Amino acid sequence: MLSSPDIYLVPTNPPASPIHIAHIPNHLVLMGITEMGHDVFYTVAGNLSVETFDVQLGSFSIWEVDLRGLPGLPEGILLAADSENGVVWSINARTGQTAIAVNNTSMAPVPSSTVPLGVNGLHVVSQNLYYTNTNKASLSRVPLNMTTGEAVGPTETVVQSSEIYPDDFTIDFSGNIWLASDAYNQLVLLPNATATSVSASSSIQIVSGSRRAKRFMGLSATAFGTGVLDLQRGSLYVTINGGREQYKYKNWTMGGSLLRYDIASYYSK
Repeated sequence: MLSSPDIYLVPTNPPASPIHIAHIPNHLVLMGITEMGHDVFYTVAGNLSVETFDVQLGSFSIWEVDLRGLPGLPEGILLAADSENGVVWSINARTGQTAIAVNNTSMAPVPSSTVPLGVNGLHVVSQNLYYTNTNKASLSRVPLNMTTGEAVGPTETVVQSSEIYPDDFTIDFSGNIWLASDAYNQLVLLPNATATSVSASSSIQIVSGSRRAKRFMGLSATAFGTGVLDLQRGSLYVTINGGREQYKYKNWTMGGSLLRYDIASYYSK
């Protein structure tokens, strides 16, 4: 959560209530979470102001949340986006060793931006790192060494367009990218975005939402459900932060929410 350093398990079949899983001490916010191995999660915790986006340097760390209740973890590499400095870090989850894995201009924030948000969402598919740059309204990819997490080839721009305000995203089994377009309050589909040959002018489809939305504002991340009903429905879950205007004007009128989009019909076309 951005409002407190807490992790909740949200059942996908209401009216069940959210379950508090963990509280990360001595931190103010959580910035992202990923699963490495079944029911073993890692989250980024740190200190920043959600009103001013001032960051306390040196306050960020990686925490493991093991829901299995068992020790042990296969060796693996985590990748974390450093949005302000425009680099991607690699973290060995077993040893704690860190290093800059990828560093190129496509990840850098725009210096004149009100909020310096360069590289943001990250996902690895078919030995490629896909990443968004919020300030540059782009989604790019670069081939990786899957042992070290380091880049081993040139960067390609998949999409760059003023139509999107890219935050986090997910990639489905067909290679389509489902993107949260944060400040534009939209769920965006980038069809076949992981194809071998890509174009920076690849098609962009607005699935839901609008820039003038008053209800569901600030789409920030997407992920597919894995339960039986989720698979039948094609359930895509989307987090929202309440909208950029809340942070800009400190008008806290809408909290965060979790939305479900059932998109199975998309695959039957």
